[in-house]
Amino acid sequence: MALLYDPRYQDAGWMLQVLCVRLLLVATLSNSESCLIALGHPKYSFIQNLCRAIAMFIAIPSAGRWRVKGVIWAVALSELPPLVVMWVE
Repeated sequence: MALLYDPRYQDAGWMLQVLCVRLLLVATLSNSESCLIALGHPKYSFIQNLCRAIAMFIAIPSAGRWRVKGVIWAVALSELPPLVVMWVE
């Protein structure tokens, strides 16, 4: 990442990589959410958003002891509970 950022922004490299994990999970979920809404099942969209909100409310304060790194990982992994809910349903 030294190629993309000068030394002042060196920490942005790992943050970008971690948030790309979240992007991958969101891309997986958005297609299934759109299909379920089109099929007349909007309750799954609500369940996804509820699981995501609960995960963030729990993970962000508990990850705060690891400071910025913990919060970035908490936000990135907050997409896992909705993914599990979609796979179970």
